[in-house]
Amino acid sequence: MRIHTEIKVSAPAAKAWEVIGEQFGDFGEWTTALESSSLKGKLGVGATRVCRTNGVGLFPAMVAEERLITFEPEQKRYTYVVTKGLPAMFKRAQNAWSVETINKTSCVVHSHVNIEMKTWVRPFSWIFGMAIKRDMKKFFGEMSYFIETGEIHPRKMKSIPEPI
Repeated sequence: MRIHTEIKVSAPAAKAWEVIGEQFGDFGEWTTALESSSLKGKLGVGATRVCRTNGVGLFPAMVAEERLITFEPEQKRYTYVVTKGLPAMFKRAQNAWSVETINKTSCVVHSHVNIEMKTWVRPFSWIFGMAIKRDMKKFFGEMSYFIETGEIHPRKMKSIPEPI
């Protein structure tokens, strides 16, 4: 299953790259899909992002690890594979991200998800595809909000516990 998601962002490509590329380990700070995230290793090929998910759509909360297999800051693109925490119905999952410059004040952020499903679940892949597309739309909204404003989306702010 292949899912391409993109969003036009009202910010320079360098600012978008800073958030999705240079801060690869920090997605958990601004998206409701993650409780937290952190980077193991130096940012670049081989580094691993550890994500504690909140549970998304059909998928329960879990810990996932995503290892960078390409990282090209000059071209504003990278690819990672999920190495741990992949739902049982998937054999392999990979995501390729890139930032495309439109002009000095806007860009497009692209995500190309490629999921290889186990044979027994392939007849139901359309259900997973719909759920993933819905969740990616929400994720991309939170991401663009953070890139454009520098502020955490109100949905994420509501999910952060109040200090005692």
